[in-house]
Order: sequence, then structure tokens, then C-alpha cells
Amino acid sequence: MTMRRVHRIPCLLAVASLMLAVTAHAADDDIVLLKNGGRLRGSVVEEDPQKGVRIKLADGTLRAVAASDVKEVQYGGKPATVVAPPPAVVAPPLLAAPFAPVMSPAIGSIHVEASAPGRVIVDGGVVGPAPADVQAAAAGRHKVRVEFDAGGSRQEIVLVQGGQTAQVRLEAPIRDTFLLGPLGIEAALKLGYGSNDYKFGVGGRAGLSIYGLYGGFSVVHFLGTEGISTTTIGGEVGYGFTIHIADAPGWAVIIRPLLGFGTANYAAGAVDGFSAASASSFFLQPGGLIQVRYRFVNFGVAPSAFIPTSEGFGSANAFVFNGEVGVTL
Repeated sequence: MTMRRVHRIPCLLAVASLMLAVTAHAADDDIVLLKNGGRLRGSVVEEDPQKGVRIKLADGTLRAVAASDVKEVQYGGKPATVVAPPPAVVAPPLLAAPFAPVMSPAIGSIHVEASAPGRVIVDGGVVGPAPADVQAAAAGRHKVRVEFDAGGSRQEIVLVQGGQTAQVRLEAPIRDTFLLGPLGIEAALKLGYGSNDYKFGVGGRAGLSIYGLYGGFSVVHFLGTEGISTTTIGGEVGYGFTIHIADAPGWAVIIRPLLGFGTANYAAGAVDGFSAASASSFFLQPGGLIQVRYRFVNFGVAPSAFIPTSEGFGSANAFVFNGEVGVTL
């Protein structure tokens, strides 16, 4: 009985020593605490705030853990550390020079002027009365439009460049408004030529126009040939329309069909024994006027057919082409 007890004591001592060694070894292990509540025990081989942790486990395998999954790393006998990315470095704000506006390279502005009162519209949005400024306009093309208080509008496509101001001026369209409002006073000098011995002619006209309607008085003297001259005195009436040229402020084209009528007086001096003589005839003169107007100055051409209604010396049908220069007030 005594001998068995003696052999058990060394065995118990050996087991106790082994347990102490294992416990001491476990106390020296590194521990990686995970955010999901788990933990890994072993020897940390690498710890990087960006890459994470690499740990060699007790069975010899190497385990890599991403930095986003690591809550804390505890080294055996050392204070715990936390793996986290380094704080972002915030650059101080750039300060502009005193009183110097800061403008993005993709931002500009538009300055709009108009020749008459009106409101400014940019890309469909009302800005205000002209002149007007559009701040912080994106770089690129913009449609600028002015609606004039007196009627009519003009528009233009403007290219805005970053950091710059685009300048635009829009002219009000010329309307048929004159000294007497819609009633225009016209006067013109005529220079022309007639076929069938009427030859060169000189004269003039004067009249009134309102809303396209025209009525006036005309006198032309044709020098004629073989001593026979002709003087036409009469009226002319017509109706026309005006085309305002959009891209040429102040310019307009007037197209006006006309009907002239009156008396043609023929006169012949004494030639080769023939005594002086005269005659007259009522005439019709259908034709038209094509006129170019710049503000109040007119330049035009008026082709027509000259048709006397009675026969006599000097009277004959003719084609007449007149040029004219005049004013409309």
C-alpha cells in the first residue's frame, strides 16, 4: 500500500507542471478581437491600419483579417491596440485675394442692352427690363431675347465663356410708325424711260400711306422724240406690305402694286412748216413699286404699262420703267 502512494505523487506533479506550462503559454498569446464578437488567438505577424492583421494560429496556419473586421488587438503582456485607418488630412480652405471675386471656369455672365424699352428674356426666363445683367451664366450658348414695349422682339444666340462677360445689344424692329403715327407722308423724285418714242422722263410723286394703303399724286414729263413731248398728270393708288429685315435693323423692303390714272398731254412744236399742236388723253398705268427703305430714306423701282384710252398724234401704248429716291416721314 505504501509503495503505490509513492508512485502516484510524481505523476501528479508531472501533470500539474504540464498544465502550468500550457496556461503560461496561453497567457503569452496575442488575441485579435473581431467586430462580430469572435476572437483569434495566436501570434500576430503583421498589423497594418490599411491592410488589417495577419495572425499565426496555434495550429500553425496563417490567418488574414481585414482592417474593417478588427475591433481590437491584444498582445500578450502588452496594452491593447485598436486597428483603425489614419484620420483624413483636411486641407485648409483656399482664401481668395481681398475684393477679388471667385468665379468658376465654367461660369460667366451676360450683359444685355436694347435700343428701346423692353424686357429681357434669357433661355425662356424673364430677367427684367433692359438693360439687364445675368450673373452666374453657365458656359455655352444662350438664347437672349428682348420683347420691346412698342411691339416686336429681337433675339440672338450668345456664347458665354467661363470667367468672362458676354455683351449683346438688340435693336428694336422698325415699325410703320411715322410723324403722324401710322400715317406716313411720302415724297420721291422720279427718273424714267418710256418705250415707243416717250424716251427719258423726269418727275415726282407725293402721297400718304396708312396700314399698307397708298394714295398719291404723280407728274412725269417725257422728252419724247421728233419734237413731241408728253406730260402725264394724275393719281396713283395701291396696297402693299412691308418686310422688316431681322438681321439688319432699320432696313425694310416694301412691295406695292399700283394703279396710275390721269391725263396725258401731248405737245408738238412747229417743225418743217407744221404748226404747233397739242392733244390730251386719259390714261391708265397698272404697275407696281419695289422699294428698299433705310429708316426714312427710300430707294425704289416702278415698272408699269402706259395705256392711253384715245388715239391721236403722239399717243401710244408704252412700257415705262421709273427709278426713284425719296423719303417717308
